[in-house]
Amino acid sequence: MLRRFQLLENVGQFQSASSPGNSPLRHYVLVYAENGRGKTTLSAIFHSLASSDPIKVIERRRLGSATPPQVVLAHDGAPPPFLFQNGVWNRSLPDLLIYDDHFVNENVYSGLNVEADHRQKLHELVIGANGVALNRQLQDYVRQIETHIAEIRTREQAIPIRELGQYDVATFCDLPLEPDVATQIQSTTRLLTAAREQNNIQRTALFSEIVFPDFDTASVEHTLGQTLDALNAAAAAHVQAHFRSLGEGGEAWVREGMGRVAHAENTNACPFCVQDLGGSAVIEQYRIYFGNEYAALREAISPRAFSNFMGICQQRLGTANEILIAQDYNELFELVEYGNRFHHETNGAWETEPINDAQLAAYVTRVLDFASR
Repeated sequence: MLRRFQLLENVGQFQSASSPGNSPLRHYVLVYAENGRGKTTLSAIFHSLASSDPIKVIERRRLGSATPPQVVLAHDGAPPPFLFQNGVWNRSLPDLLIYDDHFVNENVYSGLNVEADHRQKLHELVIGANGVALNRQLQDYVRQIETHIAEIRTREQAIPIRELGQYDVATFCDLPLEPDVATQIQSTTRLLTAAREQNNIQRTALFSEIVFPDFDTASVEHTLGQTLDALNAAAAAHVQAHFRSLGEGGEAWVREGMGRVAHAENTNACPFCVQDLGGSAVIEQYRIYFGNEYAALREAISPRAFSNFMGICQQRLGTANEILIAQDYNELFELVEYGNRFHHETNGAWETEPINDAQLAAYVTRVLDFASR
């Protein structure tokens, strides 16, 4: 129990004071004085001692004092007195309760307003110190629970909805972890792709039997076996050698020239140099070479014979015995038409119409592409 103020130095109104030894603090003590004499300072010292809060003493340091506040309180018992020095207490007295205006403001109310803090402090006053401690412990648990719930909600929101699928968050979190899930996804994807392709394969018609076109092979062999009987082999070889010496297109050039000789007024005169051709042995060989047999043979093996094959292809479009699909047939037809248009042996336009090099190169490219297919 506190017995007396041994020293009050540089605190409030007290520069250096102590209570008389013959006036100890008893069970009931009445302190009476005018305002501004230090009653509130004593109450502040008691509050500071109970809570170990030095601010309540430091903020009441005497103005103009050279040394900080110092307080010494004597008490019953063996331990040393309660000492406030250099801004701290040597020990506290938490069992000390002070009922003053500060207590009323903190625990009941003051002025005209009763605030929530007042009601809370009054409730703590009613339930006592143990109740207050338990209530603080309860509030700590409540804050921990709220923090935990907030953390759970944050993590729940971090899971994309599309990843949850048919599961709620709790069930999703309880799902076992699949090892090597990337490999399983790849394997399942391949199986799914194979299943989808299986349906397409089942709906696809079976391969049709390949039927070769009905070519008249006997007629082809007969045509290819024909020769120019009126011209012996030595003469034919001589004429063909001469054609080769003229360069590319030499045979066509000679054939056209023979046509002009036949229509000239003087059939024995060369249409180019007007020399007499009557004694030329090669002219006679030309006449035999380019005679009716040659024309018939050339007609038999000309590109027009290809029209039979095109006719068969056209008849079989869209059937089980189809030779060419419609796209390839149309492409081949256009290539043949282009070739016939500028064929130097069958169309005089080759000599009169200008040749577009780019168009000709494109034609060759198309022919090669068609052949590769």
